[in-house]
Amino acid sequence: MKKTSGPIRLAAACLLLCLLSACVPAGEKPEEAVPPPLPLVEDRAGVLAPATVERMERDGAVLRDLTGAEIVVVTVEFLGGRTVGEAARFLFEERAPGAPDQGNGMLLLLCTGEEDYYLLTGEGLAQSLPPERLRELLDQCLEEDFDAGNYDAGTSALFEGLLGEAERLYGVSVSEELARREAGQEPPEEGDPLRAASWFFLFLACLMFFLYFRVNRRRRRKIVRRKN
Repeated sequence: MKKTSGPIRLAAACLLLCLLSACVPAGEKPEEAVPPPLPLVEDRAGVLAPATVERMERDGAVLRDLTGAEIVVVTVEFLGGRTVGEAARFLFEERAPGAPDQGNGMLLLLCTGEEDYYLLTGEGLAQSLPPERLRELLDQCLEEDFDAGNYDAGTSALFEGLLGEAERLYGVSVSEELARREAGQEPPEEGDPLRAASWFFLFLACLMFFLYFRVNRRRRRKIVRRKN
């Protein structure tokens, strides 16, 4: 019985492995249980229009997808004996907005019953959004509407201001990303290393087969010539 040579067995094994791995759909990896993200807008005081809440949730989620940064808005009627600063810091620690270890979260707390508000940002935004810039945004976007009881308009304007600051900081555009998604243009998927390796070994196996048979063919020719 004629034995199969070592190179052929190796090449055949590589070819079989590559064909099997190529049949496995890319990206199928065991999924870890990840809790769903908390809502970015909590209108506990009931002073925001549903359309405003929906828009801020939508735009905030896109910003989070693009950068990891989060803008959290919470409205309450009363603070339960805490100052607005204490309540905002408690919520900030509880929610931990932003990407882990990046400190790029923002939290706006509105207290309508005590007519006060507070804006906090993570340490990662300290240089790009210093207290002076935050005060400027509050004065331009929120102060007048808040004093007049137009909480929806003021909150919406401040959210847009914070969103614009984050877009400039990270060089992204939420509106362009939304338009791309509505057009059905999905971002390019990252290459699967396992799939890339399988095709490489497939090519290598084919190359080994080609070289082996070419060399064997030459040897057979030489043997035939010797017999002649």
